[in-house]
Amino acid sequence: MHASDAFERLDPTDTAQLVAWMQTRYGIAPACVAAHQFWRRPAGKAIWIAAATFEPPPHLSCEALGVMVARKMPPGGKLTSVFLQRFGQSATRNVVRLQGDRLARFLRREAVFVGESPEGYQIVFAGERVLGAGFVTNGQLRSELPKAWAVT
Repeated sequence: MHASDAFERLDPTDTAQLVAWMQTRYGIAPACVAAHQFWRRPAGKAIWIAAATFEPPPHLSCEALGVMVARKMPPGGKLTSVFLQRFGQSATRNVVRLQGDRLARFLRREAVFVGESPEGYQIVFAGERVLGAGFVTNGQLRSELPKAWAVT
């Protein structure tokens, strides 16, 4: 299998829907991803992002391409923590900022009370740095960071 068989560019309609959803849900400006291209496997659900100038070499097979954006198309899927660390810095909505004990508890994968935050996926910051995703329900924030990143 060649890379060109393994990945295809996300069609313009889906790209526009994804970019509009990121702007509406998180306030991530379209300009943040403008110099990039979204990809997916022909039969897959996951979405990837790479520089707009990138073309997979036709003679190489690859398992991944750039950074995984989501395991399925939003709004049903969540943005990956790695994607958010790279592109979530400009988020203005559905953001939770943690410090001190609340940050330490979040990093240990313990629930953190956030009160009136909207329910659903949030972008979690530690100071000015994006950690990744969290999920709020009933005023409690739970880590959606990869388990291997947990602080024990």
